[in-house]
Amino acid sequence: MAKQDKVTINGTEYHLQHPGARWVLRLQTRAKYQGEPDLEKMAQEYLENVVVKPKVTLDDFDEDFETLEELVTAINSFLRS
Repeated sequence: MAKQDKVTINGTEYHLQHPGARWVLRLQTRAKYQGEPDLEKMAQEYLENVVVKPKVTLDDFDEDFETLEELVTAINSFLRS
């Protein structure tokens, strides 16, 4: 069973599931633009492949970018723990 966790950000509980070390390494390779991390690509893939509930997209954070930043930070910590 894959490692799972829950994080609550601004009153919303997000269920996270680790997609595996290989996936994380491959994401770090493919989410680059001119040698730098492509933050949009990384955030999009996190939402699609790590956040299992509620299902959200980048567009869901148009009015609340701060929550997106906090969620991405939490996902980074979760993937590396």
